Amino acid sequence: FIMQKCYSKFGPNPRLPSLMLRSYLLSIKLQFHSIDKWVNAMHINPLFAALSGFESDNIPGVGTFYDFFKRIWNSKNNNFFPHIRDKNPSIKKPEKSQEKASSVEKIIAEELIAAFKIAPPSENQPFSTLAHLFKKQFLDVSVQKGLIDLDNLTLAGDGTPLYTSARPRHKTLCNCKELGIKNCDCPRYYSQPDCNIGLGFLKKAFL
Repeated sequence: FIMQKCYSKFGPNPRLPSLMLRSYLLSIKLQFHSIDKWVNAMHINPLFAALSGFESDNIPGVGTFYDFFKRIWNSKNNNFFPHIRDKNPSIKKPEKSQEKASSVEKIIAEELIAAFKIAPPSENQPFSTLAHLFKKQFLDVSVQKGLIDLDNLTLAGDGTPLYTSARPRHKTLCNCKELGIKNCDCPRYYSQPDCNIGLGFLKKAFL
């Protein structure tokens, strides 16, 4: 019912969205990081297909899974932000070992929550259907089964400094390098423009 608006009333009956979601979550649980490998695994091991809710002789193809992903993502664009944008600000490394790097964007969780109270996330966001599914099928069910007690709920976060080798992939669109100009601030083309996760990103994405 939640995803009824994502499908046409005409044409052949589609795969049940509940089975597609169950199968995809099962592939994540079993650490299949490729839809192609997961579909092949269901053909090789009928148990995977049975747990997903599919008949062993009627397993959805790779294209069916990607079609399901398109329906659950309410946008024609694959990303929040455009590929071409200004260069990301450089993050200075900590002066001492085990120290946390200085924040580029001075946005804390308290400011983010306050912004949500003033302007809640729009229902037109690309992830709104997915968020609705998560709430109805996981959070609400967990509350009903007593797994989550709303009257005795504690949220905690961990801010332990952790060094990673994350590096945004981009390429320049100018000819500054040929002119002898290094580290210019000209716009870049980012192959994965949404890979700048942080509170600042969340505030821009939700609002």
